[in-house]
Amino acid sequence: MSYDQVADTGETAASFLYWTIIGAYTVPATRNQVSTFVETTVFHVDSRTLLLRAPGQDQRDAGSTAIRVGDTRERLGREGFRAAMDDMSANLDVAIADFSTRVREEGQVKLVDRRSGGSWRGRGGGGSLGLWELGALLGALALLLAARRRG
Repeated sequence: MSYDQVADTGETAASFLYWTIIGAYTVPATRNQVSTFVETTVFHVDSRTLLLRAPGQDQRDAGSTAIRVGDTRERLGREGFRAAMDDMSANLDVAIADFSTRVREEGQVKLVDRRSGGSWRGRGGGGSLGLWELGALLGALALLLAARRRG
């Protein structure tokens, strides 16, 4: 999983009003923008093959007074992260379903016994991941994301 968030703050045309005695407290002339990107990817390391990818992204904008810039950016960051995680969760459901289809129907993913190099038949693979183990791992990841969404 990866997470990236960029916050940008800038002044608007009304920012000249900050020079008044109480302007920094009352004039919402600061523009705040937060972009959030989260992504879950699963790779087969030996073959350097991407098995599935589920991105999530969000973009938030809000105006604030000069004094409230930090609070506004923090709020936008929290809201943006939650929204990006929700987007990624939906995309993860689609990616897992697509991966499952490729495994069953198209044969794009082949389970191999690491010791013999032959087809895997449930004997284990000296550290390789079986289909049910991969499914359990992805299921646990989906549960973790669902729990974060509620929290």
